[in-house]
Amino acid sequence: MAWALSMAMGCAVGNKYALEAAPVAAVSQGQGRVVVSAHDQRPEITGAGRSPNVVGVQRAGFGNPWEVTTNSGHPLATVVATSMAKALKSAGFNVAVVPARPTASPSDVSSAAVAKGGDKAVVVTVHAFWSDTYNNVGLTYDITLTVLDGSGQVLAQSRAKHEKKLLGGNFMNPPAHAKKVVPRAYARILSSLLADPKVAKALAAPVGPGAADGEPTS
Repeated sequence: MAWALSMAMGCAVGNKYALEAAPVAAVSQGQGRVVVSAHDQRPEITGAGRSPNVVGVQRAGFGNPWEVTTNSGHPLATVVATSMAKALKSAGFNVAVVPARPTASPSDVSSAAVAKGGDKAVVVTVHAFWSDTYNNVGLTYDITLTVLDGSGQVLAQSRAKHEKKLLGGNFMNPPAHAKKVVPRAYARILSSLLADPKVAKALAAPVGPGAADGEPTS
């Protein structure tokens, strides 16, 4: 019994998820300069004071939680912005990334992205992204993507949200299972935001006044 608990403890400590390596699907082809910014507004970071590279917990034998981080050690917001930038670049856009601090206000983040001078700006707000693994993996997420034009007007929005989505499990090696399924879920979530019809239309629309007529969605 002690051996089993020791093994469980060892497997729970120091885990990392390679979110950076999970490919986000490209949107339909477009052109022009797009500025990307990701804003981490998770309460675990802004309120509880956890490191911005923490993406969840892995529980040991008695259910006690140990933090799981991004594989690179970079903040989740940095990873999200990089993933989005890669997807947009692969779709033909010229992309610039503007970092955003968790302590910044949403309006300041949007203003900074627009001020970079792109034809359009993509602001990704991470309200929730938290995995919780014991034998099974649960993932809570709430992420919004907003497309802005060069003047800061909202062209389109998309949102992906789920409270503790179950991603299966593995009784013998839960951490190994989580390391596979959490990055896959991460990529699917970001891909779904870009694939939203209004977002895709706003991004692909020619640059210029009245070029994109999509309205924000709830």
